[in-house]
Amino acid sequence: NYGALSSISSQESINNSCDCGGTVAWAVGKTTITRCSNHAKVSSYSMIQYGSTAAGIVATITADKNDNALVSNCYNNGEISARGATGSNAGGISGTYYFSTIRDCYNSGNINSVSNAGGIVSFSQGATIETCYNVGDITATYVGGIVGENITSTFNNCIYKDSVSNSCGKSTLALKKCTSEEMQQKAIYTDWDFENTWDFLEGNAYVYPTFKTNEYFLINDNLDFQSGKGTEQEPYLIASTIKSNPLKIRI
Repeated sequence: NYGALSSISSQESINNSCDCGGTVAWAVGKTTITRCSNHAKVSSYSMIQYGSTAAGIVATITADKNDNALVSNCYNNGEISARGATGSNAGGISGTYYFSTIRDCYNSGNINSVSNAGGIVSFSQGATIETCYNVGDITATYVGGIVGENITSTFNNCIYKDSVSNSCGKSTLALKKCTSEEMQQKAIYTDWDFENTWDFLEGNAYVYPTFKTNEYFLINDNLDFQSGKGTEQEPYLIASTIKSNPLKIRI
């Protein structure tokens, strides 16, 4: 009930029934998860009453007001899918999240669910979610750029890309919606900690903010591309899997 996880990176696809998370399936109580990432496809399928739950970091966290859990400095760029019965949840960071905090996290993976889906969390109750952003595309019955369904949670300084129409799938939240171009500008991220936590890495193929400790798709002179300029019109052409090794994502 009082576990801590740090610096875990998931690379292999995960497929399970009920709860399925890139790092953790289910956590209870005062759990701390920090500096973890998922780069793989996470899929969950269940036909039980409340469906399945899938997420890039932790599928479900259940806590109470006295034992808040914390997920921080985590990100997902894998595809997240929750299928099966009505009530399924898919989230970039967490599927279902109760009375806990998500801080300084982001999602760039695509998310789909038969029911609820959110860029950061699918279903949130009594939680605090702050300084998080989503640039992934989302497909579900109830779609939220940040949260699929919200009950009495608090959101601070969260931003989502305008490819998703609403910040919350089942209610209205006054969260910042921006274009892709706007989300590449530091000025958009008001009151975010760019001194210690966040950064735009120079020469980086990932154009949105990431963590200062993260070597996400770092482009450098040691990479040997067969051709291309790294642009949308002329992408890099990699001759072999060996030559792609310097591009592996890691934290």
